[in-house]
Amino acid sequence: MEREKRKRRWQLEYKLASVCIAILFLVTLAATSLIRGNEVKSMEVNNNRERPVSLIEKEEIKGNIDDENSPKQEVKREIKTQDDSVESSSVSDTAIQTEKKQDETIKQSNNHIIYLTFDDGPNQYTDAILDLLGRYNAKATFFMLEPNMERYADSIRRMVNEGHSIGMHGVTHNAKIIYQSSEAVVNEMKRGQATLASISGLNSYLIRVPYGSVPHMKPAYFEAVNREGFKLWDWTIDSKDWKFLSRKYVSYILEQLESYSNPDEPKVVLMHDKASTVEHLESLLQKLTELGYEMKLLTEQLEPVTL
Repeated sequence: MEREKRKRRWQLEYKLASVCIAILFLVTLAATSLIRGNEVKSMEVNNNRERPVSLIEKEEIKGNIDDENSPKQEVKREIKTQDDSVESSSVSDTAIQTEKKQDETIKQSNNHIIYLTFDDGPNQYTDAILDLLGRYNAKATFFMLEPNMERYADSIRRMVNEGHSIGMHGVTHNAKIIYQSSEAVVNEMKRGQATLASISGLNSYLIRVPYGSVPHMKPAYFEAVNREGFKLWDWTIDSKDWKFLSRKYVSYILEQLESYSNPDEPKVVLMHDKASTVEHLESLLQKLTELGYEMKLLTEQLEPVTL
């Protein structure tokens, strides 16, 4: 009997203990749930207060603001575009006007006029020179020897027809003969003048003495040719085509043009009717054209230059 009582008591105590444990577990679970719920609410509040705005949200906000300001911005853009357009148009017009003024200045300035002259012709190379001059719409002056005039009369007529200028270069091209006296100089020039007139009908007073006026032309010689009405021309740019016999004469001319020191002095280039001159003449004409030079002829109205 005693054993049965103890067994029942033990079973009862076990059940009570189980119930207590269950109650304690339920209470603990409920308390935990309550605490977690409060923490979640607290986090939500904090998040709402302190959470940084995401990039997407920022873009949405900015977009809304831009939408509100877009009419003003469009007006500003339109005004700025109009201003830029007016400014650009003004700058463009100014540039065009400046270029036109520069072109007019170049055309009116002696700095871009050049006088090409050829000595010792006419000969077998003269027509080739005339061909190239015509191709570049260039004019030149030919100082010719009287014996060659008779041999190449057709070249002289062509020069006249194509608007070039012609002068005399003497007869002998021999310094010992032509510079014997002032009369010798005048007589050679008059003989060439008469032959030229008989061939072309042109009565020219342009002359260039052989080898230039220095040192052979004495003051008395100058006085003599002046009395006869001749206009004696030397040159200001020596191509030295007679020396180089190559393309180097072209570079030599361009170098002298680049360093030309007297803008008021006419640019008179000395060349010769030679095979090597013809061979590279187009290079010279092309370069002078690119540089804006107007190739004109000497006239009796211009003031001659002498060495």
